Amino acid sequence: MKSIKLKQLLSLFAAVGIANTASAQNVEGPVIDITEFEIIGSKESVFEIPGSGFYLAKEEINNFQYANIDQILRQVPGVYFRGEDGYGLFPNISLRGVDFNRSGKVTMMEDGVLTAPAPYAAPSAYYSPTAGRMSSLEVLKGSSQLQYGPHTTGGVINYISTPIPDEKSSYVKLQYGENDDARIHVWTGGEQESDAGTFGYLAEIYARTAGGFKTIDSTAAYEGSDDTGFDKTDTMVKFGWQPATTQFHSFEFKLGYTDFHADETYLGLSTQDFRDDPYRRYAASRFDEINTHQTRTYLRHQTRWDNGSTLSTTAYYNDFHRNWYKLNKVDGQDLATALFNETELYEVLTGTRAGELRVKANNRNYFLGGIQSEFNGDFYAGEVLHEITAGLRLHRDQIRRFQWEDIYNMNDQGALDEFILYGKSEPGGSAGNRRQRVDSTSFYISDRISLGSFAITPGVRYEDIDWEYFRADGREVPDDYTGSYDVLAPGITAEYSLDDKTRLFAGLNRGISLVSPGSARSGLDPEETDSFETGVKAQAGHWYGEAVYFNTKFKNLIARESDGGGNPVGGDKNIGEISSQGLELLLSTSLHEEVDYRIPLTLAFTYTDAEFRDGTAGGNADSTIFAGAIPGNELPYIPEIQWNVTTGVETEKWSFHVGASYVDGSHGDATNFGLEQNTAGSADARFGNVDSYFLIDLNYRYELSETTAVFVSVQNAFDEAWLASRIPHGPRPGAPRQSSVGVDWTF
Repeated sequence: MKSIKLKQLLSLFAAVGIANTASAQNVEGPVIDITEFEIIGSKESVFEIPGSGFYLAKEEINNFQYANIDQILRQVPGVYFRGEDGYGLFPNISLRGVDFNRSGKVTMMEDGVLTAPAPYAAPSAYYSPTAGRMSSLEVLKGSSQLQYGPHTTGGVINYISTPIPDEKSSYVKLQYGENDDARIHVWTGGEQESDAGTFGYLAEIYARTAGGFKTIDSTAAYEGSDDTGFDKTDTMVKFGWQPATTQFHSFEFKLGYTDFHADETYLGLSTQDFRDDPYRRYAASRFDEINTHQTRTYLRHQTRWDNGSTLSTTAYYNDFHRNWYKLNKVDGQDLATALFNETELYEVLTGTRAGELRVKANNRNYFLGGIQSEFNGDFYAGEVLHEITAGLRLHRDQIRRFQWEDIYNMNDQGALDEFILYGKSEPGGSAGNRRQRVDSTSFYISDRISLGSFAITPGVRYEDIDWEYFRADGREVPDDYTGSYDVLAPGITAEYSLDDKTRLFAGLNRGISLVSPGSARSGLDPEETDSFETGVKAQAGHWYGEAVYFNTKFKNLIARESDGGGNPVGGDKNIGEISSQGLELLLSTSLHEEVDYRIPLTLAFTYTDAEFRDGTAGGNADSTIFAGAIPGNELPYIPEIQWNVTTGVETEKWSFHVGASYVDGSHGDATNFGLEQNTAGSADARFGNVDSYFLIDLNYRYELSETTAVFVSVQNAFDEAWLASRIPHGPRPGAPRQSSVGVDWTF
């Protein structure tokens, strides 16, 4: 059955290509111009899309030398983030109220290719593209992101990597800051014409190392440690070719590799210890570290015809391995319980009482691969213009867990009387021996139908899923199941241009977030949303403004098994219905453009009312931070108010930028009680309230010459300490003040 569907869809694309090729003529176009990887394309294009989007160019990211995706996204209305490590290494991003956990319900892409390790089989993103090496960033929300699945309940974040330059050039940036935070970013590339066409290349390396801003406690027999930082290295090469043919063709090959090590832990602090010293870590977390490596590659082709139609095809493959070796239990008890047992388990955490530490090797391998193709074309039917976009993707991804625990016996001086390391004190796979695999066929089509000032765009997305679930976990007879399901997600948008400077829009769409194979085996339904948005965009001279109202109704909300740092009995759960509505405001301008200096100004504001609705089953205590919800309760970690203002002064020789961000306080769990106890009445550090915070970032840049500049950057300039999150296991801080100096060359 599936092979028939695939042949039909592929035949459709082939027919479109043949029809257009028949009328092909010599078309002059940009050199090595591959545009499929962009979902918006430029800041100016935001005005043209029939919905809400945001585009951040490289210079805007560099205005504050941001390398943390959370800091970058503060400038985007309708985007929320739950901090975890202070550096943005493990982002937890929400768009318009979707669940934060590991950004699992946001479609994450790099250059238009899915980038979460296994976006269908296990969408939690323990890998995130390195924001510091990107040339731009795109965010798309609402009904206009229908074509970018598999998760369309929230939106899309697309990282755009460094492009092949159109002439030979190089770039070098060196930066050093507090806590031994050192960065280097180097690339070189260019294009060369020949009789065979135009060839292009790019070679890039981005490396960063940081000592970390936390300190692991010392004990009577353990000297402690300040090794709480990370090392990360990204390398990438790209090759492009535009052959000297009559028909326009362009090819691009990309190969990238990321190696990452972090001395990071799931373990937080008790609230009292956090208030006394938020940058402390308990001695029992001394073994915690994560090691990962990721390989990403694609081969992309685009052809364009004289009538403007394009067909872009990308074959892609990503491979990711991670082993997060972290404290899992203390004397057989979970970590959240241990934080509140001040006479026994808590003292084991601090290294002042003898006890057993179980450290789990969360060892997992992932891969994703497939081929995707998109056709764009238009035609007139009388005076009515039809702009067709259609896409097909054949995709497979997989997660393979093979986990175990090591046992450390610690005495009351914090020393190790006996420990078994790397010996797999429990058999390999005993703490997780599973495989989840998904084969998907997805298809979308939309038609922007416009007549004069009015346009309407109906569209639909279809996902056909075949899944496999295998679980051994030391069992004599493993579970081994297969199944399939499909989903249909329609949508429609409408636009009306009052004039060439003002546009009204509205959209209604069905969003989907797919279930993992393990959840499909348990009978979970895909998460669905009915989403409505309406807004206005206006531009005049140097001014741009946007106001958007959104209203999203979530059905069958999925609580992931790792929400709240614990595993709910039975894995993922459907926990009911949620309503998320709000207002997004964006205003940007540049003042005094006609004189020797300019004053850029951008304001992003978000108001959100996100609450549980009637019929919610969130009272199930197995669903961790979603437990105890009743209709009317607010969603965890969704602030009511947040805003960001950036401004400064720019001249030909120097620039000074100031960024101010405010995020309202929120609830850390669905009970909204503000008490640090779970629904069973037991003390639990994951429950309670979350701080509001106000941050100031500063950056000064001075041009020494046309090719060389120096800069000074200060983030969190007033060194504010705040409780950013209560999960995975107890309160954790945002990053303290981070100052750095640097120099960059372009030549």
